[in-house]
Amino acid sequence: METKTNRSHRRSVEPMRTQGAAANAAAFESGASRYLPFRTSPRIFAAMAIAVTGLIFFAGNCAVGPDYEPPVVELPQTWGWKKASPADNLNPGQWWKI
Repeated sequence: METKTNRSHRRSVEPMRTQGAAANAAAFESGASRYLPFRTSPRIFAAMAIAVTGLIFFAGNCAVGPDYEPPVVELPQTWGWKKASPADNLNPGQWWKI
């Protein structure tokens, strides 16, 4: 039996099994069902989806601390808009042509 290194990962030491590849191809072409080792039933998949969704829902609604209340800050009376006035007395002229 010829063994080839698995190229899906550069450090993999598990040899690829090429012996069953021809049998799988022949079974697929003949229309026979193939065994899928990691396939789950729809009922188990639905139960897992509901469990994960519930876990996310309940974890998202956990309170970490007390309700946050922002501190009250008093602003000075002069706070607000003030028209800008340049401090220099230079005439800018046609500044866009410089």
